[in-house]
Amino acid sequence: MGMRNWLIALIVAVMLPVSTGSIFACGAATPCEITQGQYFVKSPSGWNGASPLPVIIHFHGFHEEAREVISRAEFAANADKLGVLLVVPQGQDMRWSGPDAPPGGRDDLAFFDALMADLAKRVPLARGQMLVSGFSNGASFVWSLACHRGDLISGFVPIAGTFWAPEPQACPTPSGPLMHIHGVADRQVPLEGRALRGGAIRQGDVWKSLAQFRQARSCTSAMATRREALICEDTKGCKSGAVALCLHPGGHDFDPSWLGLGWQWLNEQPKR
Repeated sequence: MGMRNWLIALIVAVMLPVSTGSIFACGAATPCEITQGQYFVKSPSGWNGASPLPVIIHFHGFHEEAREVISRAEFAANADKLGVLLVVPQGQDMRWSGPDAPPGGRDDLAFFDALMADLAKRVPLARGQMLVSGFSNGASFVWSLACHRGDLISGFVPIAGTFWAPEPQACPTPSGPLMHIHGVADRQVPLEGRALRGGAIRQGDVWKSLAQFRQARSCTSAMATRREALICEDTKGCKSGAVALCLHPGGHDFDPSWLGLGWQWLNEQPKR
């Protein structure tokens, strides 16, 4: 190769985007900082740094650390397995505060808006392929997002948590498909909820939350399905997206593989 061609090839190689598993100055070990807080990210191996990425945003449980969640090998493997950008935000005081939550926490709807704006500046997003999941208290916030930011997100997978009581009677935004996963032996967040702080606050009732969503969407039928260890009731004929309840025999648990099941289920649904 002549010197001229060699120089051109070198310049082109330097200019090509290269993925290092981080989003510019932040990633799975170093948080992305915004005014309202921080979040961690992991991109799939081999991403060229330019192609729009599908996204899974996961909200951790009460008193969990986002840095620790995204560092779990099984959890982080979803980035490569599903070909998605994993995003794990950090809750203020390690908890999440939606509009229905007990007072005193950060305005996490505003935090979510700021996170999305910051993420869009850092990486090209495949807007039609965005799943939001969460565990326990994080799942409660996912229900709030489905109610108040449903028009911005493709689908929802809350795990072992729902609205705080009293459950909202109506939601201001229509939302896409929602798959709720819960353990029938869960005593920390039972399906029917429970009172906390001597009755001052109460966890919501999953059955009521599901019924409200199904009624609002005019769902017409239900079908029993099995997804690995999960037994699901998948509601069909809904105006703005299916609503599924998937149960397992365990307790207050989170299995990282459920993100893959939720992602698969979401991609089986008709596009809005």
